[in-house]
Amino acid sequence: MTLNLHIQLLGDFSISKDGQELLSGRSATRMSLLLAYLLLKRDHRQSREQIAYLFWKDSTDGQARSNLRSLLTALRRQAPMLAARLRVDETHLCWCSDPTQVIDVAEFESALERAATFEQAENIEIVIDALKQAIALYTGELLPACYEDWVLAERQRLQTAYLDALLWLIELLERTDRSQEAIRYAELVWQADPLRETSILLLMRLYASVGDRARALSLYARCARLLVEELGVEPGPAIEELHRRLLQEPERATATHRNGDSTVKVAHTRIGRAEQWENLIESWRTASAGAAHIVMLTGEAGVGKSYLAHEFCQWCSAQGAAVLSTTCPQARAPVVYVALAPLLASNCLVHRIERLDAIDLTSLQMLSPALRRHHPIHHAEALPSQWQQLRLQQALTALLTDPVEPTLIVIDDAQWCDERSFEWLHYLFAMEPAARLLVLMVVGEGGLEETPFQRASAALLAKGHVRQIELQRLSFAETARLAQSVSLQPLDERTIERLFAVSAGNPFFVVELVRMLDDGSAEKSRLLTGGALPASISALVLYRLSGLSQAARQLLDIAAVVGAQFTLALLRWIERKPANALFEALDELWRCGLIVEAGNDIYAFRHELVRQVIYRQLSDVRRRHLHQRVVEATAELTPIGRNGMFADEGNLIAEQYALAGSTGKVADFYKAFMQGYPSNASFLRLSS
Repeated sequence: MTLNLHIQLLGDFSISKDGQELLSGRSATRMSLLLAYLLLKRDHRQSREQIAYLFWKDSTDGQARSNLRSLLTALRRQAPMLAARLRVDETHLCWCSDPTQVIDVAEFESALERAATFEQAENIEIVIDALKQAIALYTGELLPACYEDWVLAERQRLQTAYLDALLWLIELLERTDRSQEAIRYAELVWQADPLRETSILLLMRLYASVGDRARALSLYARCARLLVEELGVEPGPAIEELHRRLLQEPERATATHRNGDSTVKVAHTRIGRAEQWENLIESWRTASAGAAHIVMLTGEAGVGKSYLAHEFCQWCSAQGAAVLSTTCPQARAPVVYVALAPLLASNCLVHRIERLDAIDLTSLQMLSPALRRHHPIHHAEALPSQWQQLRLQQALTALLTDPVEPTLIVIDDAQWCDERSFEWLHYLFAMEPAARLLVLMVVGEGGLEETPFQRASAALLAKGHVRQIELQRLSFAETARLAQSVSLQPLDERTIERLFAVSAGNPFFVVELVRMLDDGSAEKSRLLTGGALPASISALVLYRLSGLSQAARQLLDIAAVVGAQFTLALLRWIERKPANALFEALDELWRCGLIVEAGNDIYAFRHELVRQVIYRQLSDVRRRHLHQRVVEATAELTPIGRNGMFADEGNLIAEQYALAGSTGKVADFYKAFMQGYPSNASFLRLSS
């Protein structure tokens, strides 16, 4: 049965069917609250009398029941599809769930129940997976715009369950020697309650356990100030003891973490990035001197953009900067201010928020639930929408810039940034060009459709507000240095040559392949001969492919079967689609950077590992079928059409023949075809 009703109660209120919102703009109405109440009590009959009293406490019993009847009538009129899901009689109401519904609260609670069940069976990996799923489903507080007593009680219950799941998951990750992964979840615990000393101590301890002394010390400084300003207390003795121990430790050049039974060193050098690092430092000095601007850090996936940005954040923090960082979630239609709203809850801005006037604070409270929780809610006077927008831009400028304290804003996955956030940047450059602000945008590989980022970045570039820094792949010498710094064992020259050939100088691929060698999951001699690939590499590649159209994805499957290099003529013969459709799919792959031109109507994969991952995802049946199609194509194409089809035509045709399992006439054809190529003895042996 098709899942077609999606119900969100966490982080926001939304009910949609097949992408169509059924109660748009009704997140805080009596109708939405009634549905939310019944959804939380789904499949259990609720007394109409109790509901009437709960929702209309100040009315008489008769008036409350009359109000409930009127509300149900309005629901039938405005959202008949939802009304049909209710079981209604004279005395009770009930929301009836079924497999066509996806209710985020139900999914969250189900994942937690699954974790508890498998804990009894001592299946730790399934427990970890279930907890991760539950945490991912908790996208925010229950019905954040509502403050009814019953909502507050349910909100507290679900938030407690979420925090318990986080702490449980962290414990399991530490127990299985995955402290680096546990840090991500410990940061969520701390963000949920930045004043809780147990959360601060947990995160500091995890930072220290992976050798990240700088972040542990930075967290201490930030939290000590926050505890004094908010609660008027000093950090507890356990935090102070850990802080003293960290101060006495020398800074380590490398950090270690456990990966299975092997300790893996994570290099903390900026190999091959000296020029780009100096450009970042120069940009910071310019901005902190009073010239606001943007740096766009670009490069292919795995080239080290996020790592370099993280290093830069630590360096700027050590210089006394206020460092704010956020990540833009991928979405077809980005939420307004998606890049800026999460920054408003940062602990770095607490002292600035205290200095805001009531008008600015009121404007910012529209963007941040955290500000609404921690500060009295002011009711702004009604203004036309354009004036509200101007007031919000003024408030953001007042908060995110400071005449004394320089500010660094890091926006990861900036390709998904929204239009409103860019409008604020335009406002900033027009009104406060001397602000001591640097915005670092880490730009990944987005989709091909026109986005606000593409439009806005072009305008900012044209006005000279942007500096671009592109990270290239590493050279052979740089690859060798990185591999030796990461490996637990000396690497011989032949192994390094193979690493460079397979990784093509992509730092992420280099590190993951070296870890695979250190774990003993791949022999050095098989590194280039079809051995297993690390799951992390496959995951990165498949994530890059997820945004492709179906036509481009099918074409990529064919190309992966053909080999590292292929021709337009061969693709046209195999695909048998209209030329325009084929050209569009090929152009999509080229614009995504997955393939490159290698000659006149000849193309090649930009990275051999990408081809390998795609090839291994094919089923055996489809793989053999496509190999057979390649064999048939080479049999029917003219010599001119075959020209440049393969980099080493004879031997690779022979390989296609063998993989397709072809016999008979095809083999005879290739015997005749290859008579003029005596060097291709391998093919002649296969076909005889």
